[in-house]
Amino acid sequence: MATPAPVILVLSVTTISGQVTRHTYQAPQSKEGVSDLVARTTARIDDAFDPATPRGFVLENPMVIYNLDHVVSITIGGLSDHDLSELAQKTRQKLGFRAN
Repeated sequence: MATPAPVILVLSVTTISGQVTRHTYQAPQSKEGVSDLVARTTARIDDAFDPATPRGFVLENPMVIYNLDHVVSITIGGLSDHDLSELAQKTRQKLGFRAN
């Protein structure tokens, strides 16, 4: 019996220069562990949108410090469709986005 491939969370950040940097995180085996990893990682980005905090965030693997003013998009991959949908809903709520 083959060992299942490890789940990896991948954040791809595109900057205004068009550069794309991929950050990879080994996801824990449990659903709760995956949820915690996603929550901790996205909390850093969410904080950058708060006017009371600096407009920047840090991601690892590779370690990059981003200025939110220079980020065009952040793409999240490597998770199940259900996890991605749940993450998108939570992000819209935190950032005040409205679903189209």
